[in-house]
Amino acid sequence: MDYLSSIGTSAPGSLIPANVAEYSFAAGGAATAGVYQTTAFNPSTTPPIGTYVILGARVYALSTAAVLRFQHTDFAGAFPGFPVASYGGGTLTPANYGGMSILSDSWQGYQFVYLSQLLGMQLCPVFRIQGQSTGLNLQLLDTAADTAQFDLILQKIA
Repeated sequence: MDYLSSIGTSAPGSLIPANVAEYSFAAGGAATAGVYQTTAFNPSTTPPIGTYVILGARVYALSTAAVLRFQHTDFAGAFPGFPVASYGGGTLTPANYGGMSILSDSWQGYQFVYLSQLLGMQLCPVFRIQGQSTGLNLQLLDTAADTAQFDLILQKIA
């Protein structure tokens, strides 16, 4: 299934893709500024076994901005990711985020969709969950000692 065919090219406010779920969880502790902090994707309710596309993530409790990347054996050594700002925190406004729409609240949770539309190619990472452990790790490079919280937006495609 081509994830873009189910999403189209609309802004995220009008997206109604099928089989999409949001999974919330927190980092294991405060980040060390300037060092990637790894957090296992271990939500309270494990997603069903299957194949998933990461659409994006909302990140909370950041002092400013950070970089979020993902690690899974299905990514063949790649670490797909994107810049993030604290969702709904008002730390970034159109006047001070340099016009980067990917950082706006309206695209939070759909950053890989944004990048796919911007560049005209499929950039949403695909991974498999095969058991109780998802095998997915999130790595956050923060500018401060924040304890981040995450909403990961996934679409089940098989």
